[in-house]
Amino acid sequence: GAQELSRGAAAAAAADGAPLRGECPDCLAEPGAMALSACSARPGCVSTYDDRPGSFVAPWELEGPADRAAAGLARAAESLGGQVQICEQNYLHVVFEGAVDVEMQLSEGDGIVALRAAP
Repeated sequence: GAQELSRGAAAAAAADGAPLRGECPDCLAEPGAMALSACSARPGCVSTYDDRPGSFVAPWELEGPADRAAAGLARAAESLGGQVQICEQNYLHVVFEGAVDVEMQLSEGDGIVALRAAP
């Protein structure tokens, strides 16, 4: 089905060295945004900023400075097969095989990592 085509397209893009792109690029946070997007009605999406049952994922506490934590999260994502699209001091965007977009927002002030992931 459509998901298999997405996986095939993602695998082909990765083999070509082209950056992967999730299926909902409009769902991503705007650059410099203070919060990640909610999931709206997107099936399979989870977000720290979406409190609906089945869509909420709890944030976790940051260990160390945000810039080092972002780099560490990027390395961990790559070791799991993710392709890092953006890695900034307070924001990380990774695409995994199957065109799954994962965004993480790191808050230096309170040490919290917020997450949004959508197929």
